[in-house]
Parts: sequence; structure tokens; C-alpha cells
Amino acid sequence: MSENMSQSEVDDLNERLQAKRSEETPAEVNTPANHVIVVPYGTTVGELEQTYIFLVLEKNEGNKTKTAKELGVTVKTLYNKLHAYGYFGEPKTEGVNNASN
Repeated sequence: MSENMSQSEVDDLNERLQAKRSEETPAEVNTPANHVIVVPYGTTVGELEQTYIFLVLEKNEGNKTKTAKELGVTVKTLYNKLHAYGYFGEPKTEGVNNASN
């Protein structure tokens, strides 16, 4: 497979994308399930994945089980990814005495 697309392949891809967009109805475009994420050129796949995981986690109010299900991964995989990103969640302070002596 060629690393670079020919101009005709790019044109064909653009036509197919525009045709797909024109098939969408306004009701589909405005539903919450159709949020749009703008990805700046130069963003790595890893950065995109991390951003998306955190967006879904926020949407699910920190519920990792719901987030994993929505992402199509196991909870263990989600925890592994969060750990790799340095995210350990909010510390649980309920029932902990935070007073300093």
C-alpha cells in the first residue's frame, strides 16, 4: 500500500465523505450521541485516545464500569490505560482524618 494517496484517491475520499454528511438529517446531527471532537493536525493516536477516554470518563461522572463498556474495553484495560496516563482518580477522603498535628 502506498504511503501517499494520489490526488484522485483524495478526491474520491472527499466525495464519499461529503455524500455521507449529506445523508445525515438535522435530527441526527443534533443528538447528544453525535458530539464532535476536533483533532488538531499533528495529534498522535495516543493523545487522541487519552483525550477521548477522559471525555467519556467525565461524561460518565467518573464511573469506570460505564466508561469501559462505552469504550468497548474491559474495566481492567481501562484501569491500565488510566494508570499509564498517571491518573489515579480523586483520593477518597471519606472517613479519613485529615487533621495535622
